[in-house]
Amino acid sequence: MGSKDAPERDIWEPEDFEKFIKTQEHNPLLYYAYLTLFWTGVREAELLGIRKKDLDLKNGIVYVKEAYHKVKDEVDERLKNRKSYRSVKIPSFLINELKDFTESLGPLEPNSHIFKTSKSTLLKHLHEGAAKAGVQDICVHCLRHSYISMCVYNGIPYTTISTQVGHSKFLQTLHYSHSYKNSGDFLVNALEQVKGGVANV
Repeated sequence: MGSKDAPERDIWEPEDFEKFIKTQEHNPLLYYAYLTLFWTGVREAELLGIRKKDLDLKNGIVYVKEAYHKVKDEVDERLKNRKSYRSVKIPSFLINELKDFTESLGPLEPNSHIFKTSKSTLLKHLHEGAAKAGVQDICVHCLRHSYISMCVYNGIPYTTISTQVGHSKFLQTLHYSHSYKNSGDFLVNALEQVKGGVANV
C-alpha cells in the first residue's frame, strides 16, 4: 500500500457517495460510520477505536488515539504508525451529524466506543448498498482513497492531507490519490483562468 508501483484503486466521488449513503438511512450506526469514514479519511480500525472522550464536537476535532482490531478473541488497539496519533479536523456538517448520533445513544461513559460494529459488517453493507445505489462496488478502505482524492482535486496541499490522514511518509499521500473522471476539464479550466489573468499584462 502506498508504494510507487501501487495499482490504481477504485474511488467514489461525492456524487457516488451521496447515492450510496441514502441506502443506509434505515441503520443509523452504519449511516454515521460511513459518513465519518468518507468525510475524514480515517482507517476502519481507527473508526472502530473512537471513544466518546475522543470526540471534541465543540471544536470540530476527532482525536485518533487507538485502533480496534479484533481477531478471534484477541483485541489489538495499536495504531499503524506513530503519525497515526493525530487530531482530525472535521467539517461543520459532520459535526452536526455526529452530535445527532451521539445524542441518540443516550448517556455514554467517556471510554465507550462510539461505533460498535465490525469490519466485516461494514464491508457487507457497503457491497449491498453499492448494488442498491447503482454505483461502483468498492472496499471500505477505498473510502479513505476517495477522501484523499477529493482533497487533492479541490486543491488542498499534500502536506495538509498527509497530516490529516496520518501517513508516515508524505509521498504515500501522493500514491493514494486518484484522478476524478473530469480531472482533465478541471485542469484546462484552471489553465484558462491563469491565461485570462495575464492576457492584458
